[in-house]
Amino acid sequence: MTTIGGALAILLTGFTVSSFVRRKRRELAVMKALGVRNGPIYVSIMVQAACIALLGFVIATIIVFLAVPATAAFVPQVTLSVRPEALVKIGATALVVAVAAAIAPARSVMRVDPVLAFKE
Repeated sequence: MTTIGGALAILLTGFTVSSFVRRKRRELAVMKALGVRNGPIYVSIMVQAACIALLGFVIATIIVFLAVPATAAFVPQVTLSVRPEALVKIGATALVVAVAAAIAPARSVMRVDPVLAFKE
């Protein structure tokens, strides 16, 4: 069950970051048209992807710490615990997945002709 939940979390993180970068395609093309080099654009995309992952991780952690006592109150037969090392692993995985998921759409954006940003 934990493997399924982890795989689902990885897929959702990857999809969220990937769709975010694809939606920013026009803005990134405008940056290229204004003369910004690819390096700073990649850094911007990666920082935004990391911020999305960290924000999601913080929200999920808050939900978990609220849900653990609530679960114990409603279902006393179930004992849940959260280990700090597990949280660190999950946060690191989310960060890696988010940055990795941003690479492919970022590369496709870098190949877009900047003039296309002004055609719409």
